[in-house]
Amino acid sequence: MDFDEDKAVPRKPGSASEVAWPRFLKLAETPEFYLFYVTTRTLVPVPKRAYKPVQVAEVSAFLSTLPNYAG
Repeated sequence: MDFDEDKAVPRKPGSASEVAWPRFLKLAETPEFYLFYVTTRTLVPVPKRAYKPVQVAEVSAFLSTLPNYAG
């Protein structure tokens, strides 16, 4: 998944979509994953191991500034 100031861009082989940050019900993280809640029962888990340590720190810092971040 790619990130920028306005949106998240989930990618799979052969497809990509853009999701504006306010469209996520909740954003959270665990030690192993970023969690992007689309609904109360649907979430997109993104493994932190997919990123370099410096990128994990940057993404965590950025997500914590968003209003729907729950920690």
